[in-house]
Amino acid sequence: MKNILRLFLIGFLFQLTHGKNLKIISSNSLSNFELLDVHISGNHAFIPGGLGGLNIVDISQPNTVSVVGEYFASGCDYGRIYSWITHGNYAYGNGRECGVHIVDISDISNPSFVNIYGAENRRYEHASVLGNTLFFATHQMGVEIVSAENPSTLTNLAIIPTHNAWATYPENDFLYIADGTSGLIVVDISDLANPTIISEIPTSGSAKDLLKKGNFLFMAVGADGVDMFDVSNPESPQFISNYNTSG
Repeated sequence: MKNILRLFLIGFLFQLTHGKNLKIISSNSLSNFELLDVHISGNHAFIPGGLGGLNIVDISQPNTVSVVGEYFASGCDYGRIYSWITHGNYAYGNGRECGVHIVDISDISNPSFVNIYGAENRRYEHASVLGNTLFFATHQMGVEIVSAENPSTLTNLAIIPTHNAWATYPENDFLYIADGTSGLIVVDISDLANPTIISEIPTSGSAKDLLKKGNFLFMAVGADGVDMFDVSNPESPQFISNYNTSG
């Protein structure tokens, strides 16, 4: 459900000016099924499927989108990868129990397997990136802070213990975590090797994904919709309101 929140925000802003005049401008068949996410990087969309792996789609011309690359995550059930993030010439696919697949995308039409990163008993759900640092949400095992100085061989720097980390959003010296029933957690990451939790605040439902714009943070909370927080002071985030999306 990653990026559902982003689509909600885009749709909400569109609604303000265009009402219900949304329309499909193009479509394309993909080789995978059970689409789980979308990650946009430049002119390409990285779309993981629960059955069949990854499709890379050229979206430079929205009216005529086309699949330009594919990758099947060998070793994962049905090639299933739940989400992707890109960093330079590499893409990192989160496969829960089968780890993080590191893929060379320097040739976008021929993505190639490089390595797998992961520790035993961890479920890699989501990744975010800030500079040369990756943040992996691993549910009950918390959040891993990982150096990507060598993009093909990742190095663990620290682990942030949390209850059920679903997703993260890093910005400047702070990391915002969607932590399931524990809500929103804010972490000081000015020292990457020694992260410090500085605040926690409950959410209306189970916190699953998040997006920050300016001083406001939007949190997807499952069937309870979207929560909005003022995080102008990360040490004391304030709940503003909830928008119930009815599912």
